[in-house]
Amino acid sequence: MADKPAHAPPKDTVPTFRPARRAVILIAGGPDELLDAARRAAEIESPSIVVEACPAVAAATVASSVRPFALVLSQDIYAFDPAEFAALARDVQAELVVVKVSSSNAGFLEQALRPSLRNAFRRFRAEQQSGPVRR
Repeated sequence: MADKPAHAPPKDTVPTFRPARRAVILIAGGPDELLDAARRAAEIESPSIVVEACPAVAAATVASSVRPFALVLSQDIYAFDPAEFAALARDVQAELVVVKVSSSNAGFLEQALRPSLRNAFRRFRAEQQSGPVRR
């Protein structure tokens, strides 16, 4: 029996089923202007994109359950712990998008988000069609 490895799986096993990911953008920590801008940008990109929001303290829990393709944060929230937010985005295979939000640029948030969300959504669609893309 030296020619057969002891850890080989049985021949009749089926690979683990992995459900398809939904197209989700997660806004962690708001503010409302950022959430609204992300919704408008998502509507332009595809009607299938769902925009969800959560408090910054719940970002890890919510991100691990919804597995977003983009994690969007304001610069103020991101500044609390940049390394942890970057690690979270990496763990859930999401694009990390950080935007400066102020009262003077509220009208431009959608324009600022659109290119990053478009690229993240394209990467998401490519992964859905062909499997994981190495970054």
